[in-house]
Amino acid sequence: MNIPKSTILNPESSDGADGTNPAVKLALAETHIINETKTYLESHGVVVDSFAAKVPRSDTIILVKNIPYSTSETQIREMFEAHGSLIRVLVPPAGTIAVVEFDRSDEASKAFRGLAYRRLGNSVIYLEKGPLGLFSGAPVLSSHKNADSSSSHAIRIAEQEAAIAEEPSISSGTTLFVKNLAFSTTSERLIQMFGTLPSFAFARVQTKPDPKRPGEKLSMGYGFIGFKDSDGAAKALGSLQGHVLDGHALHVKFAGRGTETDVSDSAKAASKSRTTKMIVKNVPFEASKKDIRDLFGYVSLILSRRTDAHCSSSFRSHGHLKSVRLPRKFQGRTRGFAFLEFVSRQDAENAYTMLRHTHLLGRHLVLEWAEEEDQDLDALRKKAGVGFGDGKEMPGRKRKLDMGGPTAEPTEDMEE
Repeated sequence: MNIPKSTILNPESSDGADGTNPAVKLALAETHIINETKTYLESHGVVVDSFAAKVPRSDTIILVKNIPYSTSETQIREMFEAHGSLIRVLVPPAGTIAVVEFDRSDEASKAFRGLAYRRLGNSVIYLEKGPLGLFSGAPVLSSHKNADSSSSHAIRIAEQEAAIAEEPSISSGTTLFVKNLAFSTTSERLIQMFGTLPSFAFARVQTKPDPKRPGEKLSMGYGFIGFKDSDGAAKALGSLQGHVLDGHALHVKFAGRGTETDVSDSAKAASKSRTTKMIVKNVPFEASKKDIRDLFGYVSLILSRRTDAHCSSSFRSHGHLKSVRLPRKFQGRTRGFAFLEFVSRQDAENAYTMLRHTHLLGRHLVLEWAEEEDQDLDALRKKAGVGFGDGKEMPGRKRKLDMGGPTAEPTEDMEE
């Protein structure tokens, strides 16, 4: 990150750090790495939302985790190519994770068994099967591939590009994942059966190479049906659930690229609002008001200026935050949440997008929008789960206590 060691360790340094807490610098570095990795994967055809989706796992895609910093694509490729032919290898600039896709499932299984918990440099790598629907397009041929296998890769890529060219561009929430298909069901059969549905876009059965018959394909028992809009997909989900096709009752749900409606309903609902206020939960008790302002203000500023989010040695900008409130108890200790207000909705959305997966002092920050009807202090306290009586009563406040029966007169106020 081009940050001098003295800047990290000495918050009073005079080289442009402006006294920013080292924990905030670490959070900004994490934010930069997360978004840099996300941008890299999306530019290479990866559907990032599929990582959080509860979908079946692929037999040919392997996620390689816990790799040491500065691990190159060549190193990963050399490790896995010994077990079979690779379609693509992706290693983001930060080198925190790698994605490897094999041409054949049996070769991927062999590599998984042979390389799990293998030592790489000063780390032990962890392997995990990637989710189905991880890639939205065909791979790009890499200069690191062997000349011997480039022709077979080019053939496979051409086939994938031809199949993708027939499918229109679709957005999140418009693709259905269909499983329990009969092995005799083909893509043409799916199109024939469901091509008349409103806003139908495409249908395909997922296949794999037949090891006994070279050049032939075998059905994997599941497929995808795409629609031009999310309304069409939602209506089809109900009508296709349990439908019997070729003797098999279909099980249908949103595919990985459509699970954004599941994992970010609150974010979508909030996007319709124009509020500029945000609630930050799970804030470390050690964090100060200045730490919160430095973290959120810096991120909103660099995004509004459309600059690269590099964590340089200058953290002195407070961005476009209008106000920061960090409630405290009577003893002076913070309550573990904060209220933020940004100058514009765009600044608020930028900060939400960048920081929703960030940790501060080991705690994962939980961001929520303060809806228009929750602008008063009591409503915000209730939303944050603060105090007693659904947030309406605060500790130490006097309350009226009725000691009598239904007909008894109210007694005088008593303090707990």
